[in-house]
Formats: sequence, C-alpha cells, structure tokens
Amino acid sequence: MPRPRKPANPFRYFHSSPEVIRMAVMLYVRFPLSLRFRFIDMAPQTISAKVEYQFPPMAISQLGANLDYCYYYQGLTPTSTSDPRSKSEKYGLLDAHLTLSDIPIGGGKWRLSTFGRNLADKEYYIAQFNTGTSSAFFDQSRTYGLELSFEY
Repeated sequence: MPRPRKPANPFRYFHSSPEVIRMAVMLYVRFPLSLRFRFIDMAPQTISAKVEYQFPPMAISQLGANLDYCYYYQGLTPTSTSDPRSKSEKYGLLDAHLTLSDIPIGGGKWRLSTFGRNLADKEYYIAQFNTGTSSAFFDQSRTYGLELSFEY
C-alpha cells in the first residue's frame, strides 16, 4: 500500500517565512483597493450626478432622457514633465441623452438616441508632455450625435 503523499508547501517559491506571507495576504484582503494604491493621474476630488427620467409608455415606444454632470477639482493629467503647470484647472462636463426605445419594427426592437457631450464646450487637456516647450493634448469639444440600434 503506497504511503499518503505529504502536500507540497505552497510557500516553497517565496524567499520569506510563511508567517510574513500570511500577514501580507491578510493585509491585502483586509484593506480596500483605494488604500493599497494611489492613482496619481486621478483628480483628488470628483463629484458626479445623474438624473434620469422615463416618460409614460407610449403606444409603440418608450421615451427616456438623462442628464450627467461630472465636476473635476484640481485634476492631474498624465505628464512626462515635473512642470507645476501640469496641474489642470477645475472643470465640469455636462452630457445629455434622449432615447426613443422599444420601437417594434421588423421582428425586433429599434432604439433611436440623440446625445450631446461636453455641452458647455469646456476646453481641458488630457495629457501633457515636454518637447522643449510645454505641449498638451486636449479632449473633445462639444459633440452631438445620433445613434440607431436594433435588438433581435
């Protein structure tokens, strides 16, 4: 009868004691992600709000509207320079959507949406770099669009 095999030590590839590894795992599990890592390219304060309204159902479709606002306070942009001017200004972004959904045509349901992004047309940069002079990439200005989709 073969002897029962002893389980392999799960810590055999680590150059530390099992007690130290267990403590590190316990701290990793115990503390949330926001306390373990510091995201340096994120704005320290961000406030966002969303308002959504569904109109009463119509005979052949459903109309809905939503409004999103996000305020960034003292944001930092990804940068390859230590220039103190790389700190972005405070800014807010306003987006809106108007959607006509559940339109029954052709054995499926159609959805027609119109949207507007950055409705206040705020200029803000998303990255900065130094090529002898300070340079930056700006994000999109005011954008409008129309979307048509089909669900089957």
